[in-house]
Amino acid sequence: MIRIRTGIPSDAAAVTGLVFAALREHGIEPDPHGSDADVVSFGKGATLKLVAEDEGKILGMAILWDRGPDTPGAYLSKLFVAKAARGAGIGGALVEATIKAARARGHRRLSLRTRTVFGRAIALYESLGFERLPDPPSTSHSDRAYVLTLA
Repeated sequence: MIRIRTGIPSDAAAVTGLVFAALREHGIEPDPHGSDADVVSFGKGATLKLVAEDEGKILGMAILWDRGPDTPGAYLSKLFVAKAARGAGIGGALVEATIKAARARGHRRLSLRTRTVFGRAIALYESLGFERLPDPPSTSHSDRAYVLTLA
C-alpha cells in the first residue's frame, strides 16, 4: 500500500539515490553541489518534504517551498518517482498532496520548473491544470515553467 508521508532526515540517502538515478536515466548528470543540493540535504529549509513509500521503500518524493514575501506563492521542486514504480499514480498523489499543503498554507499560486525530457511529468502537470509560462532563461537548469492558480 503506497503511503505519502512527511520526509525525515534519514530519508536523504534513499531520495538522493532515486533522484540521481532518474536524472541519469534521462541523460542528466546530477549536480550535488548546485541544482541538486536540496536533494542531498533533502530539502533542508524546505516548507514540506514528501515521500511516497511502500513497505518502507521510498518510491517517490517532492519538495514544497514557500517563496517568501518578495515572490508570493509556493514552489514545487524535485518531483521524482522510481522507474519501477512509474504509472502507478505515485507522481499524481505527490502533486495532489503538495497542492493541498500549499492551499493549507494560504498560497494562491503553485509554480514549478521542469525539463522537456520529463515528458510524463509534464503531461501530469498539464492534466492537473498547470498552465505553461514563458520558458526560463537558457542559463537555467530547466527549460519549461508552469503555474497552477490555487485560489
